[in-house]
Amino acid sequence: TAPREFLATLITSTPQPLAETITLAWVANETVSHIHSVDLPCDWVELLEACLGDTTTGHDQQVIITVISDQGFALPYEPQVADMRTMLEDCGVDVLDALCVKQDKFWSYLCQDTSCCPTEGNPINTTEDHQPSPEFTVDVASHGADDDLSVQADTAKAALFNLLDPELATVENANTLNTLMQNILIRDYIMVLIVQAGDDELPLARGLAAIAHSLPEGLRERIAATAAMSLVAAGEPKHHVTPLLDISGDQTLGTLVRRAINADVPSRVARDSLLDVTHICMEAVHHTVPMLG
Repeated sequence: TAPREFLATLITSTPQPLAETITLAWVANETVSHIHSVDLPCDWVELLEACLGDTTTGHDQQVIITVISDQGFALPYEPQVADMRTMLEDCGVDVLDALCVKQDKFWSYLCQDTSCCPTEGNPINTTEDHQPSPEFTVDVASHGADDDLSVQADTAKAALFNLLDPELATVENANTLNTLMQNILIRDYIMVLIVQAGDDELPLARGLAAIAHSLPEGLRERIAATAAMSLVAAGEPKHHVTPLLDISGDQTLGTLVRRAINADVPSRVARDSLLDVTHICMEAVHHTVPMLG
């Protein structure tokens, strides 16, 4: 598929306008089978691992990376795109192209030939007569939400501290917290709240662990990894953390905690790392524009 036609189809096929977004379009037999779309900023490694885990493996697997961003840089997120390309190709996935879209123009991260990829960019044809190809289906697996992130953060905070009250620590409350924590910014915000909770730190971390153990496979991995990190930071013994790591799957955070435990890294290191990003997390959730539309 030519980049111009592909991007026109991508932009006109999605249910909501794409802005500050990265998409991975998976291609099989010269047809885009499905798309993962995640709002920026994001955890690029977790995005990639989630996409690879959800995608049907095959010998001829191919993908097109598209970054839609109005960042002022010539090619925003260029180092991250390069790392993503390397990881994909290491997994046997052929990266057909990596594209950057700004308003009505696009650039390629891979092509340096100015005869086809001029420095001022190429126009995208999104006229009304452009119709998406029938075989082009879009399955947007967004990690974002329609609500303002600060609203999500306030809801998650309330759900977190409800864990301290047996009457409020309901299944519905647990599901709300787990759903919101699928957003990595909310996940990090929750960990920061726990590490700052004083005497409530360990009960809150154990509350997360209880939720993780109660959820079915496929829904509990991220909250299990988060609970593991929080328990380590709170100084909980290794044997209380290991069961959570066993169910955290390939979550990046869980992998980091597992490596730290295996290397006997002191719990204060985990604690200090969370305290170091407190300001960043608070700013992220309270001063970020709505994640979609």
